[in-house]
Order: sequence, then structure tokens, then C-alpha cells
Amino acid sequence: AHPRISRVSWVNKTIFRAAAKEKVWRWTRRRLIFTKIRQRAARGQAFMAGLIAEKSRQWFQFVKARQKWLPGVLLAALVWAAFLPALENNFVSYDDPDYVTANPRVQSGLTWENIGWAFTTLHIANWHPLTWLSHMLDCEIFGLEPWGHHLTNLLLHTANTLLLFWILAGMTGA
Repeated sequence: AHPRISRVSWVNKTIFRAAAKEKVWRWTRRRLIFTKIRQRAARGQAFMAGLIAEKSRQWFQFVKARQKWLPGVLLAALVWAAFLPALENNFVSYDDPDYVTANPRVQSGLTWENIGWAFTTLHIANWHPLTWLSHMLDCEIFGLEPWGHHLTNLLLHTANTLLLFWILAGMTGA
């Protein structure tokens, strides 16, 4: 053993060292645990901060995308507000007899013969096959009920308004 240290003092020293090591170990373990807790909390905070940042970015993109649609929705609402009363009106005697009410081709609906007629006729001094086909389809669906024909016109006006808006927005970069 040790010549200068008595056996009792050596045992006491060893016990003291062991106790000191245990104390240091406990203290170190506590520091490690608290450090891990702090690190996890920091990671959690970073995760939450990242999550909040991502969700807010998604929200702003959602709002920004809707801002592009808002003028289109307002334009469509204006078209509907302006032309919705037309659904209660009857046919007029200006050109409706030539196009719909007194035109047997249009009243008979979409047939292969009528489709060929629509693409070859110059009836009323105009060549507009899509107009004829639209009137034939309206008569096929709604008969001679004016509200159905007016509804088709309302839908076409709305579609054209939105199409013009989106084309102009795309051209100007707005």
C-alpha cells in the first residue's frame, strides 16, 4: 500500500474521492439533463417558429391568390346585377323572330341537317354559325321559354367579361 498514508486515511481518502466523484457525477448529470432540456426546448421553439413561419407564408399566399380573383368575382357580380332582370323579360320583336321565334330551323333544335345549315347559310345577311348553334341548343334545352335564352346570354356575358379581365391582367402583369 502507501507507505506515508495510513490504511485508514487511505480508505477515507478513497471514500472521499468516490463521494466527490459521485457528487460531481450528479452535478454533471444534472447539467447534462438541463442542457438536454434546454436544447430540446430550443429545438421545439425553432420547430414552432418554423411551423408558424410556414403557416403564415401559406396564409399570405392564400390571401394573395384570392386578391387576384377578387376583381374577377366583383366583375361577375356586376354583370349579374346588370343583366339578371333580363331573365324576367320576353322575346323582343327586333331580331328575335328572325333568329328564334319565327325560325323553323332553330326551333327544330340541333340536328345534323341544321348544323350543316348553320355553317353554310347567310341568313339575315350574316355568317355566324356559333350564334345559330347556340340558339338551336337553347331551343333544344329550354324550348321557346325566353328566360332560358336570356340565361345563356347572361352566362356568355359573364364568361366574356372574365376572359377579357384575365387577358388584360395577364398582359399588364397586374
